[in-house]
Amino acid sequence: MDTSTTTTVLDAFLNATFANQTAVDNESYSGTTPASAVPNNGTSAPVAGDSLSWDDATWILTSSFIIFTMQSGFGLLECGNVSSKNEVNIMVKNAVDVVFGGLTYWMFGFGITFGMAAGTNAFCGVGDWFLDSDDEHMGVVFAKFIFQLSFATTSTTIVSGAMAERTKLNSYIVFSMLNTVVYIFPAHWIWAPNGFLYTMGVIDVAGTGAVHLCGASCGLVATLLLKPRIGRFDDEKGSPEMSSPTNVLLGTFMLWWGWLGFNCGSTYGIQGGKWQLAARSAVSTMLGSLGGGIVGVVYSYATKKGQFNVGDIVNGILGGLVSVTAICAIASPFGGLVIGSFGGLCADLGVPLLNYLKIDDPVGAVPVHGFAAIWGMLAVGLFALNDGLENFSFGRKGLLYGGGPYLLGVQLIAVVVIILWGAGVSFVLLKLIDVTMGLRMSEEEEELGADICEHEIDQNDDPYEEIQRYLTICDDHENKMAAENNMAVADVEDDGKGTDQDMAVAGGKRGVFAIVRSLFKTVKTDRPYQPNGTGDGGDSNDPINFDRNWILQSEGEEGSCPKQMENNITVVAPHGPKGDIGQEGPRGVRGEKGVTGRPGKLGPHGVEGQKGGEGAPGQKGSQGAKGLGGGAVYIRWGRKSCDESTGTVTVYSGLAGGEWYNHNGGGSNYQCLPADPEWGWYDDEVSAARAYLHAAEYQIYSNAVYDRALQDRDVPCAACYSLSRRAQLMIPARKTCPEGWTREYGGYLMAEHWDHAGRTEFVCMDGEPEILSGGEGNDNGALFYLVEARCWSLPCPPYVEGREVTCVVCTK
Repeated sequence: MDTSTTTTVLDAFLNATFANQTAVDNESYSGTTPASAVPNNGTSAPVAGDSLSWDDATWILTSSFIIFTMQSGFGLLECGNVSSKNEVNIMVKNAVDVVFGGLTYWMFGFGITFGMAAGTNAFCGVGDWFLDSDDEHMGVVFAKFIFQLSFATTSTTIVSGAMAERTKLNSYIVFSMLNTVVYIFPAHWIWAPNGFLYTMGVIDVAGTGAVHLCGASCGLVATLLLKPRIGRFDDEKGSPEMSSPTNVLLGTFMLWWGWLGFNCGSTYGIQGGKWQLAARSAVSTMLGSLGGGIVGVVYSYATKKGQFNVGDIVNGILGGLVSVTAICAIASPFGGLVIGSFGGLCADLGVPLLNYLKIDDPVGAVPVHGFAAIWGMLAVGLFALNDGLENFSFGRKGLLYGGGPYLLGVQLIAVVVIILWGAGVSFVLLKLIDVTMGLRMSEEEEELGADICEHEIDQNDDPYEEIQRYLTICDDHENKMAAENNMAVADVEDDGKGTDQDMAVAGGKRGVFAIVRSLFKTVKTDRPYQPNGTGDGGDSNDPINFDRNWILQSEGEEGSCPKQMENNITVVAPHGPKGDIGQEGPRGVRGEKGVTGRPGKLGPHGVEGQKGGEGAPGQKGSQGAKGLGGGAVYIRWGRKSCDESTGTVTVYSGLAGGEWYNHNGGGSNYQCLPADPEWGWYDDEVSAARAYLHAAEYQIYSNAVYDRALQDRDVPCAACYSLSRRAQLMIPARKTCPEGWTREYGGYLMAEHWDHAGRTEFVCMDGEPEILSGGEGNDNGALFYLVEARCWSLPCPPYVEGREVTCVVCTK
């Protein structure tokens, strides 16, 4: 039954936003405490202690390395979607995401997300600036940082696809550094133990909201600010084709592989039940992608007249993966399949929706990472299973499993908050960059392509065709500039091809482009320029014709278009026929002595020599330190000290404790708690993601064995150490020890009530029990009940129905 049905979503929101602002006071964590060393700082819903072993760290680091390969997948996917003139540029932007985004995440991003120094609150963390760690916490801190770094850079990479083919690289570098600010705050709200969405019970196991929805919100704002690419929605041009569908599919496979590390690694270890949740994550992730892929295939076949469109199939697969990411560890296989199917449909339907709205998203980042993520976050409120292994579900379950509307409500709140934050903050950052540096490339640069303008890389192997393309672009741009400046139409039409009249400078902000870097002044001739590379019927060797077999040689100065060149081009005719082979020349002068070569490889081992004679005995070593004499250790329940007359000493004394008597989980054994506890890192909030420890009380309902005055009193205990005896044995149903054994104490067998949900061990309670002062309240924590013999299974006689069972503790 859902325990949260009496709490409204509004109540939880207000409590998390206001009351939890003071959840971490100045004394809880020191300023030097590394964030990852503090309990409950995992990506997913943490469990008690959240301590990492070496195998946990290995799992986390391996997952991080796998996630990092997703950068290659994103790069291949994006460069395959854009035109060939921007392939290199989009790959560089993916590298920039890691280089500069990773730097700012190390500087301050990790600290704001998971910092636990003084001042940490429900909105952001504090501390761990320029992250480092001491030797004690190094493994935990650095493993967690690398894992979270891969998440942060993924969020920025999503935005690069939406900004493709029209964003200046220098502006994008600045944005990749600042975009860390957009991601780290939602990550704190959802994953930090005092984040306000976390305390409300929002579930996002692997980042559907914190990573994908946040990145998509930023991407939508970016593409709206940049506006569509030139000619993107012109009727005569239509939608641009993929430059390399093969790269798109190869990138999809790399993302598919990386997503398994993304989701399975978010269990944050393999201790306890986490390895089981990691296996479930793998199954739900795969089935989610299969569902999305099936929808993509069917959608393409139905809408593309029987054709299987690569973009629709890929968007379906990725939409399925995005949508199942939030619930991967707590979804059934069938639930993962259904969620992924609807996620793929959201992604495929989102692409034509954006086209209808004339929003230019070159790679479909907003439908895949935004629309599918909204569905994925809400699907948690419908399909979540109650996790009894590590409490990833905070004790709740989805609406379809009888969990009530609470979880669906808080998931909806998370969606709204993340969208508003991501869109609002990214708008401010991008607008600031646009005003100061400019976001968008010039029209000539966009037409030529970022590979030439930003990297001096020409994707066209035919220089003739590239020159013609460049001249055509300059024609179009100069005509536009002429119209804007009210220049004479005759001057524009003449274009400097038949007269000596100069043209206006055509917006040359950047100057030279690589393929025509030396062509900056035009030839003045009496022949018109022919865009098709042929003359007006003259000789094929006429030097004015741009034949593809000719070589253009020149040198010039920087300008904007080739129309501004003058008298600085030499056109060379093609080579003549190959001549005869000449006579052999005289022998050359003997060269200098070469340098000494490298040493050769080692030769094989020689034959093994004969065994030498036995050496003289060594000197006798000094006598070692005297070893311990052994000793038996046991707990004396119901007493404050041990019986020193038997040669036993009291190690410490305290009170008995254990898990709440009616809890299904938690510890199953009683504990002897010291009276003076010591603490490590701590969080003073009571969390559902814990086991609990309560004081234990006597439950005595008869004076037959113990005085009924013991009822509801706290139980003392003492840890005893027998110096001369090494073995310890508790014998139920006996009052005396076997021959040769020493009796430490005797009493009656006690345990938890048979009908309570919690199970405990049987312990031997001292026959003359004591009480602790101040522990008389009926608090019902862990409980001690007398144990009776039952004859429906025990042999009677010698056992007697309903008789309290004795016990004795012996040592030897």
